Amino acid sequence: MPFSSYFFVVVEKNPFFATDLHNGLVDACAGCDIAGYRFAGEASADLGRVKADFSDDRQIVVLCSAGVDEIDDSGLAAAVRRFGATMVMMQDAPGAEKAGERGWHLLSSPFTSRSIGDLVAILRRVTAAE
Repeated sequence: MPFSSYFFVVVEKNPFFATDLHNGLVDACAGCDIAGYRFAGEASADLGRVKADFSDDRQIVVLCSAGVDEIDDSGLAAAVRRFGATMVMMQDAPGAEKAGERGWHLLSSPFTSRSIGDLVAILRRVTAAE
């Protein structure tokens, strides 16, 4: 799948971390699109529009630093399931130990350009296997 087939939704409250995630994704996944939100609820409310704006073959990946409870309470977990998106949590987020049982991926914290590149490679392998 070409990088242009990915749409990353970054949910990060800290603007410095959000910028670093954005730049890391651009480096690891040239041609992908990226949208940024500060809160899980904002991303949840906009995920339907994002899905509708792109063809069905576009893979939406939500990269979120919020904890499991906030992701659930905001409706983001349900939106990810409903729209067939892929969820990636930060490894140090509250409840991250539950990510595996939910079929979510983890990004190491603190993240590096290399760990973001490794994540993109994993996502490409998973998508290719489906």
